[in-house]
Amino acid sequence: MGKTGIGDRKSQARDEAMQSLTLTWGEYYEVREELGVWRAVRLGNGRTLIGKTPAELRSAIIRDYSEERHPR
Repeated sequence: MGKTGIGDRKSQARDEAMQSLTLTWGEYYEVREELGVWRAVRLGNGRTLIGKTPAELRSAIIRDYSEERHPR
């Protein structure tokens, strides 16, 4: 398969990851990806979380959300 096929799959995977993060966390975070860096900005306090991958960002969001809801 040529580069176009691989690029299409990467684009589709990126779109699916963005959709999943937005559907799950969009009420609490503004999620975006720019130049391969995944960011989530917490609505209300502006805290910015960064991940190299969607999974890494998801983990950061879960930690942040848990800490915000259940401070220690």
